[in-house]
Amino acid sequence: TFPVNASEAKAEGWYQIDDCDESIGTRWSNDKSGPGKYHPAELLFTAAGQFAGMRVFIYGSSSSSSIGNAAQPQLIKEGFWIPVEGESDTWYITMNTRPAGNLCSGEASPSLLGTQIVLNQDTGLNFEVPLSAMAAKSQGYAAGACIEGMGQHWELDLTMRNGSMSWIAGNMMPVVPMYWPPTIDGTIHAIFFATPVAQPGAVLLGHGDWDTPAITASLMCDNFCLPNCHWDTKMWSTMHVYFNSDWKTAKCPGGSGFGGRSCPKD
Repeated sequence: TFPVNASEAKAEGWYQIDDCDESIGTRWSNDKSGPGKYHPAELLFTAAGQFAGMRVFIYGSSSSSSIGNAAQPQLIKEGFWIPVEGESDTWYITMNTRPAGNLCSGEASPSLLGTQIVLNQDTGLNFEVPLSAMAAKSQGYAAGACIEGMGQHWELDLTMRNGSMSWIAGNMMPVVPMYWPPTIDGTIHAIFFATPVAQPGAVLLGHGDWDTPAITASLMCDNFCLPNCHWDTKMWSTMHVYFNSDWKTAKCPGGSGFGGRSCPKD
């Protein structure tokens, strides 16, 4: 689990690594030297110490398939993955739960975690992840599987935007929202960051921020309910982030098998 305020972060051994930036807040790393391959997640807090989001770094290219770099060219072009200056094969994405403009004022907000999920608001992308299943459906996300503890996955193919998928890794928006309850009335429960290249620290028995182990393409298909799932990569790394402490009670009606998986109907 990640700390939800700056006081918890400091007590748990996180380090503030820069001054407050009005567009994202203050950046905190698990290492004094900043993010790295085994601790690629930074936490963002306001000047008042409240949770304001995350920044996640990805690295390298695939050695098991022809998929290429962890950050697919189309997702770089569209502004989701940002190349790190002076470093090869390194990219990041920033997720903010609070809008820019008041992050450094020192004023506390009544909202514990924030009121939005916006990607790269510091670069001008300002991609808003929908906060409800109804909004996701209206924006062309594909209704996916409900998995116990997570909620119902909804995924967006940036080239389709009509509830279907091309199964091309570089076309999938790299932050997948999950909603609970698993109906059209569901609200945001969790997200995961995704890259089609197994990340350092995501190998079996790894000790990093990524979910372990990295999953095969066929296991990634379990998050979907569309037929004929067939990815152009062999592996995926995912990093789940939960916004609800009641995740253990999130069951999937009619769920079965590992993870209590089901495909809900609207």
